[in-house]
Amino acid sequence: MLEAAVRAAAALWDAAEPAGSRTAPLARVDRLQVVRRVVPGETFLVETTDEAGDGDGDERTRSFSARGTVSGETAMRARFRLRR
Repeated sequence: MLEAAVRAAAALWDAAEPAGSRTAPLARVDRLQVVRRVVPGETFLVETTDEAGDGDGDERTRSFSARGTVSGETAMRARFRLRR
């Protein structure tokens, strides 16, 4: 679930800065809450939000929050930073 959130956040960051595709590895996990497990056959949807105004001044990193759901129920919540 965290990997899906990180990939979605990296795609969001790339879309906001179309200077070509760059990698954005996970720099830090601030919070990860798994509310329920996802079993085979279920569809996991993840929504990420760029927390651009919530940085530490380092332009090479960016904070994101994410919420993953299954059938409208929250499966996970996360807050993390990516690095370029």
